[in-house]
Amino acid sequence: MHGLPMAQHFKQPEFNQLEITLFGSGYGESIVIHIGNGKWIIVDSLINRDANQPASLKYLEDIGIDISLQVISVIVTHWHDDHIRGISEIANKCPSAKFFISSALMTLQNINKFKTLILDSPASRLAHLNADSTSGVSEFRKLLDVLREAGNCPGFAFKDRLLIDEERIQVWSLSPHDTIFEKAVEAIIAQIPDKIGSVQRIKAPRPNYSSVVLWIKSDNDRILLGADLEENPEYKGWSLIISEKKASIIDDKARFFKISHHGSETGHHDKIWSELLYRDPFCLVAPFNRNPKLPRESDIARINSYTNNAYITSYERDVRYDIAMDRYVQRRLSARKATYVNEPYSYVRARKIATGNWVIETYGKARKLSSITR
Repeated sequence: MHGLPMAQHFKQPEFNQLEITLFGSGYGESIVIHIGNGKWIIVDSLINRDANQPASLKYLEDIGIDISLQVISVIVTHWHDDHIRGISEIANKCPSAKFFISSALMTLQNINKFKTLILDSPASRLAHLNADSTSGVSEFRKLLDVLREAGNCPGFAFKDRLLIDEERIQVWSLSPHDTIFEKAVEAIIAQIPDKIGSVQRIKAPRPNYSSVVLWIKSDNDRILLGADLEENPEYKGWSLIISEKKASIIDDKARFFKISHHGSETGHHDKIWSELLYRDPFCLVAPFNRNPKLPRESDIARINSYTNNAYITSYERDVRYDIAMDRYVQRRLSARKATYVNEPYSYVRARKIATGNWVIETYGKARKLSSITR
């Protein structure tokens, strides 16, 4: 289904219906998952610019969810700005949720090093001299402050760890691998300015090899959420997951995949498609509309070559289409003395129905990836 009507937007899933919804308007990415029995998981956070609140909370409140009780877990895959904006507000409003963060940031050996970056006031102050967006450093510090004040100790996600074990669902973290812990933290610590140093802002190191990939087991379904895991010839991410996969955890192939790192080449690995996924899986991708803009045209072609069921939460570079459509809609509404209302956010929603099939619904500027033409 395309162009989800407003009435359908407010419809809750059935009590035991599995739902996965990906938000992404061009800068930021977040996922909400209904695991059944009215329980929800939030993965990462982005700010809905129109409502000035996390898109996940706006959506859950819109469909009538009591976020203070029904959100049982929040998973922070990594601390990059586009995945963490608003996460401290989620912590404030979801006191029943258990939080999980990447163990690469908070292992016992490195916790003091990372806290130096996010808690030390001179470093934090220098990080915000040019704050065109909320820094992941600052937001991560706010998150830890909220959790500490509430007495909510976060759990750590690492390779092959069972994070959530409910009646009908298990959520496993497949990364980060312990071999990258020291490198991941040292890449961050290297950016801490000295007392006389100056920086415009502390940027997240590249490539991202400490991101938390999730594997969800639900009845006969397997779901792979790739976060922003990357790799290059020197630092391995996906290769470690694939080469060391355990049959007791990855016991089947997945039919559903949230594509890693906005569909970029650096988040790609051929064996994801051959060893972890069934043929022609349902795939979701959120774009990144800052430099470098992702996915590139070559990325779109590559993804479409693997599946006919890929969806993107928005694609604002297709400017001529959007402007033309907006003007057409505005003219038609004006003739009827109606008001044009811009969609507050964009998302792709997938719900599993009784037949075992997935129904995909799009909202806002979301669309099927194969519909993008140049």
